[in-house]
Amino acid sequence: MKTDILPINRQNHYFTTSHKVAHIVDEMAKLGVNREALLSNTGLSDEDVFNDQGLVSFSQSIRLIKNALQLSDVQGLGLHIGACENTSSYGLMGYAMSCAPTMKLAAQIAIKYQKASPNLMDMLLEHSQSESHIILTSPCVVGDEIIFLVEEIFSAIQRSFQLLAGKDIHPQAMYFSYPEPAYSHLYKDAFHCPLYFNASENKISYPQKVLDIPTLQGNVVAQKVANALCEQYITQHHVSDDILQQVRSILMNSPGTFPNEESVAKKMNIHPRNLRRQLKSSDTSFQKIFDSVREQLAIEYLQKSNMALDDIAQLVGFSDASNFRRAFKRWTGKVPSSYRQSNGLSA
Repeated sequence: MKTDILPINRQNHYFTTSHKVAHIVDEMAKLGVNREALLSNTGLSDEDVFNDQGLVSFSQSIRLIKNALQLSDVQGLGLHIGACENTSSYGLMGYAMSCAPTMKLAAQIAIKYQKASPNLMDMLLEHSQSESHIILTSPCVVGDEIIFLVEEIFSAIQRSFQLLAGKDIHPQAMYFSYPEPAYSHLYKDAFHCPLYFNASENKISYPQKVLDIPTLQGNVVAQKVANALCEQYITQHHVSDDILQQVRSILMNSPGTFPNEESVAKKMNIHPRNLRRQLKSSDTSFQKIFDSVREQLAIEYLQKSNMALDDIAQLVGFSDASNFRRAFKRWTGKVPSSYRQSNGLSA
């Protein structure tokens, strides 16, 4: 019987397409791992895993990875799984990447449309004067499975870059948030670059000149079509602004006792640094969302209630009415009493 899998919605951000788990299941079968054992306690059936339109939760994916690690004696299992991937493994996002005319645009597409891919980690692209960095963060707090997640996606990035360029491309350096594993020689064989463990973040760095390399199959017309398909997917699954909506929802449901950024991140089961980065990638910040929520609530209270300004000020997070008046004028161009009067209400 097919297991019910919840669709992506604004209350659950951490779903991905089934392509990733299908790839893991296929590769584990090649290693001789029993499929029934691999899917044990995941809530997934064969039909779920190999359903092109299926969605799998982050927790289901992690449970599958836990099983894979327990059932296999392959060292660096994530490295092995990632090295077996190619751009087609990433669905619509991978197709858009393969159509990009340069490595730089391919990397930008990977970041922009990552929600249309089966990635299990969030990616951020940053540039310095001489290097470009792809930084990984987990959308949820995980245990030792973080090693598999990082290995898999870094190995997949390396493999995809080589396929896109048609030549060997090696990182400038790589950074890992966990201690050096006993099999770190496999990292050296796979990446051929300096490796830094116990780092503050998981990061792969490439020389800027690498991103200037043209891709083998770049096609501007096809890329525009692929981008449109990614946009359509994201719109249909309501994930483009999901992180913003989650923050807004938490704040909107806490008038008078607004949680701070760290508390909101904890409620979302996400690291505060990851939250800040995701909001930055959406060209916003926690403070901007917080102010927007307070403005919206203040307007609602002023329009639909006869509450005193002191009470409204407290509900929208101000210690006194004077601070509230200044903030409200900054938001709307009017003080609260004038706003009420202009809307036909008594001040």
